[in-house]
Amino acid sequence: MKSHYVTMCILSLAVAGCNRSSPSAHIAAAPKPNGAKDSAQSLEDMLPAGAIQLSNVDLQQVLTFYQELSIGTVDIADPIKRMDTPICLTNSERMSRSEVLRLFEKALHDQAGIITTPTGSNHVALSLERPR
Repeated sequence: MKSHYVTMCILSLAVAGCNRSSPSAHIAAAPKPNGAKDSAQSLEDMLPAGAIQLSNVDLQQVLTFYQELSIGTVDIADPIKRMDTPICLTNSERMSRSEVLRLFEKALHDQAGIITTPTGSNHVALSLERPR
C-alpha cells in the first residue's frame, strides 16, 4: 500500500444572491498524505498554473479557502466577518502552497484592506488595515 495518495479536489461554489457578475470559484487542492492534515512535504506540493480561479467570490468564502490552505489557526477580526467584499484571484504560474498563501494574503490586502499578521508558530491574525 502506498504511503501517500493524491487527492484532487475541485472546490466549486455558486454565490447566491450576489448582484455582481457571475461569481465563481475553482481550486484544485494539492496532494495530502494519507490520514494526515498536512506535512512538510505536502505543504510544498505544487499547484499547477490556473488551479486557482476565483472571480468575484465573497470574502467569507475566500477566507474559508485561506483557512484550508493554512496549517494553523487563523483568527479573524469581527469586522472582517461582516464584510461582503468580492475577491478575484488566479495563479498564472505553478506555485507551492506557501506561495499560494502569500498570493491569497496579497489579494486580501489589496482588495479588502486585510492585514495578515503572524502571531506565533502556525498562527495568524487577520485585521483591517483601515476602518471600512
